[in-house]
Amino acid sequence: MGFSPLVISTLSDRFKIRRVLYIISTIIFAVASLGGGYANSPASLIIARVFQSIGSGGATVLGAGTVADIYPPEEQGTSMGLMFLGQFLGPVLGPPIGGVLAQAFGWQSTFFFMAIVSAVVVVELFFLLPETYRLEPMDTLKVLEEKVSIEDSDQKLPETKSRFNPFQAVLLLKYPVVMLTALEMGMVFALMFSIETILPVLFTDRYNLIESQVGLTYLGAGFGSIVGAVLGGKLSDLSMTRAKKKNGGETVLEDRLSINMWIAGFAIVPLGSLLFGWGSEKHLSIAVPVVAFAIYNFGMSQVLAASSAYLVNCIPGQGSSATAAANFLRMVLACITSLIVEIVVNSIGYGYYGVILAAINIVCMGIFYLVKLKGASMRDAAVRKEQALS
Repeated sequence: MGFSPLVISTLSDRFKIRRVLYIISTIIFAVASLGGGYANSPASLIIARVFQSIGSGGATVLGAGTVADIYPPEEQGTSMGLMFLGQFLGPVLGPPIGGVLAQAFGWQSTFFFMAIVSAVVVVELFFLLPETYRLEPMDTLKVLEEKVSIEDSDQKLPETKSRFNPFQAVLLLKYPVVMLTALEMGMVFALMFSIETILPVLFTDRYNLIESQVGLTYLGAGFGSIVGAVLGGKLSDLSMTRAKKKNGGETVLEDRLSINMWIAGFAIVPLGSLLFGWGSEKHLSIAVPVVAFAIYNFGMSQVLAASSAYLVNCIPGQGSSATAAANFLRMVLACITSLIVEIVVNSIGYGYYGVILAAINIVCMGIFYLVKLKGASMRDAAVRKEQALS
């Protein structure tokens, strides 16, 4: 899920397409799901899961680019929130449905269910989704003026044909504005993923839940994510619209990083982390870790909605690539945290792990605040370097 979006986004931005890549990615996921259902060994199951991730990762990364295609910057926060609403329905509906299916028909039934659903999605994409890619985003007037000035100058630069590099998108992380935004997005997600990883162990060992009951505990987190994404996206748009009026009609992307996002990152997410950690450590009512994880996700989704809408416009014409670069870092961090979380919890306990989560979130939000202060100059520098390279 980290690598495939790099390839898909590079193809999207190079060949100016979205629709066909949506369809191909979903077909890969459907076939891989079918293969997972028929897997008869650990190796074949792992291979099926890898290709599932390739398909789902490729389809997911196109979403932010499509939002940027369709909506002006002032509406992209709400639209991005609605896009995340769709993505967050997975954690809401997946575990309960998967738990019931696995308990009633065996784990293979979850793969056949995913194959059927994704096949339906392929049909919907084919008949209902038009091509959305547009060559020039609505907020690139300054870039167009710079291109015209270069074309009108007497100096002729030698024409070069760039070679196709499927992993070119990750190179966008060299720009501070992309790296700092991606770091916060990646860390807040990765730490959430680490909690998600240990939930089955927590609820089966400490709260004696069965498989289907564990799936139901994810509903709280999903509810928090959905409400946070919709609310955060809307407030982000309102912040940008109000700032635009104060600026005399000038759009400043950094105005999207609204006050509610900073409250969510600096206060709500750490609160959820501490409540989850110490509620689990003291073995309080099962409602405590469930509600705490919902609080964490409520804050996280506000951060992701605003920062994703910001990131997709950072470098004009490379919205999908910038999103893929951030996604790559996010998945690398999620991989690391999911591998070490059980070791850390076994060593220091849930309580102090919650303290670590809260501290890391506060530090990363503090670093991200540099984008609020210096983002405009960072973006200008990145655009000039990209023009020079092209």
